[in-house]
Amino acid sequence: MKNALVYNRKSRGELEDLQKHKRELLFYCERHHFNYTYFEEIASSVDEERIEYLKLIKEIESAKYDVLVITDLSRLTRNLKQQLELFELLEKFNMIVHSLLDGIINPSDSMGEMMSVIKGMFNQSAYKETSKKMHLGRLQSARAGKWVGVPPYGYKKNKETLL
Repeated sequence: MKNALVYNRKSRGELEDLQKHKRELLFYCERHHFNYTYFEEIASSVDEERIEYLKLIKEIESAKYDVLVITDLSRLTRNLKQQLELFELLEKFNMIVHSLLDGIINPSDSMGEMMSVIKGMFNQSAYKETSKKMHLGRLQSARAGKWVGVPPYGYKKNKETLL
């Protein structure tokens, strides 16, 4: 039986969304007869100080695991440099990645490494593009006189004007 680390991250959203992914990840582990240690968090994919991600790195360095189970590469990070560092660490400790969406990735295999780098470049670019779109949306809302984010404490939404 293989020992697995399971990492589940969402950048925002409801705990319910995180739980949906958790059920799938744990079902995958059970189906493949993995003993697993589970980590989850709601945090930005480019934050280098994610608490659970840092714990995951420490566990990889313990050399007790064979597999890292994730939903897809973008759940690990959208920072290509961080992804490459993680893959070097996985290779050092002879771990492979089982991704529900990307399949099995062996960081020691040159083809797997190349495909993960391409996907990592895409994920990083998509993150930057999404950030620009979200900024533009907030700017447009502010210019239209709408609240951006949560209204200050004590303010209520007018049901007639929707402001």
